[in-house]
Amino acid sequence: MNSSKYFNFVFCAVLLVQVLVIQSEEESVCYAELGCFSVDEPWSGPLRPVPLPEDPSVIQTRFYLYTRRRPTNRYYVKTWPNIDMKNSYYNGSKETVFIIHGFMSTGNDTWLNDMKNAYLNNVDANVFVVDWGVGASDGEYNKVCANIRVVGAEITRLSRYLIQRERASPIRFHMIGHSLGAHTAGYVAKSIPGVGRITGLDPAQLLFEGFKKEVQLDADDALFVEVVHTDAKPAVPLLGAGILRAVGHVDFYVNGGWSQPGCQIPVISLQKIASRGISFTPVEDIVDSVICPHNRAFEYYTEALAYPNCTFWGRKSGFIKSAVSILSLGWLSRAFNYPSDCSITTCTPLGFRTIDFPARGSFEVATYNSPPYCISEEQVDAKMERELSLYLYNSADVI
Repeated sequence: MNSSKYFNFVFCAVLLVQVLVIQSEEESVCYAELGCFSVDEPWSGPLRPVPLPEDPSVIQTRFYLYTRRRPTNRYYVKTWPNIDMKNSYYNGSKETVFIIHGFMSTGNDTWLNDMKNAYLNNVDANVFVVDWGVGASDGEYNKVCANIRVVGAEITRLSRYLIQRERASPIRFHMIGHSLGAHTAGYVAKSIPGVGRITGLDPAQLLFEGFKKEVQLDADDALFVEVVHTDAKPAVPLLGAGILRAVGHVDFYVNGGWSQPGCQIPVISLQKIASRGISFTPVEDIVDSVICPHNRAFEYYTEALAYPNCTFWGRKSGFIKSAVSILSLGWLSRAFNYPSDCSITTCTPLGFRTIDFPARGSFEVATYNSPPYCISEEQVDAKMERELSLYLYNSADVI
C-alpha cells in the first residue's frame, strides 16, 4: 500500500468537515437493478459533503467465493448482466459470509485471505470476499464514502439472488466489514430483513460519527451486531479513524479502544534522522501510527476465529471507564489475571460464540502486546461454558 496516499487521506479527511456543502448539478442518480441514490439529507449536507456515488462500472465490485470444496481456488461470481453461480459449490443451507474491506484496500489484501481461511477452518460455510478496490482507491475520501452505497446495493442484489434462487436464509448471513466496509455491511442488512449477524471492525468515523443511523452501522441493522473498536479516538486532533460511540448490541473496546500495543506515536529523534539520512521524513512513521490501531481490528478478529484455545474475553464496562483503566495500565493486570467472577451477563467472548451469550452492552478487552494477542483462559472458559450450557437449555430466544 502507498503510504503517501494514506497520509493524504487522513489529512484531507480531517479538513472535510470544514467544507460548507457539496456542489452538484445532479440531485440523484439511478443505476439499473441497484436503485436510485440522492444527495438529500441525511446522505449529504453542510457537515457531510458526500457526493453522488460513481457508476458501478467505475467502482468494479467483484465477488470471490470460497468453500471447503474450493478453499484456496477462488470462484469469480459473474454478476452482470445476470448473476451466474454455475459450478460454484455454493450451498444455501450453510452459513453465508461476506467479508468487506475499506478505504484504500482491495480484495487481494492478505488479511481478507487470512480471515477467510480462519472462518473455513472452523465452519463449513460459503465465504464471499468482496473486492471493490477500484472504487475504494480514489484519493477523495468523501467520494469513496459515497461509493459504498453502490457496493452495498451490489451485495444486496447478490444476497437476494441467493435467498430466492439458492434457498439461502438471511438469518444465516454474516456480514463482516472493516472501516467503510462495516457501514457497507449495515447498508446491506438495512435492505434485507432478518440478517443474522454483522461484525463491524473499527467502523469508519469521519462523515459517519454523529450522523443519522441511515448512513452508518447501527444495532437495528441485524439480529445481532458486534463491533470491535481499536482506534476510537477523536479525528481532530488525535487522527482517530474509528467510530467512538457504541453502535452494536455488543461493542468491544480493545485495550481501551483507542491505543493498541505497538502502535505508539512516532518519536522523531536525531538518531533516527542520522540513520536514515538527510532525505528522512516522518510521513511513513506518522502514517503507520494512524493506520496501525485501525487495522488491529481485523487482526484481533482473525485471531478470535483462528485459535480455538485462545479467547478475547470482554468484561462489561463503558467507553470512558474502559479508556481510563487502560490509560492507567489496568489492562496489564487483567491480561494475566482475568477476573474469576465473570458470568454470561458480565463477560462475553469475541468470535464465533459471542452471539450465544446473553450479555449486551460495552465491554473492555485486554490483549497481549504481540501476536498472538489472544489470552488463553482455560478455567474461565470452562466456567463460562457451563453457564452457557445452562442458559441455552433454559432459553429459546438465542439466535
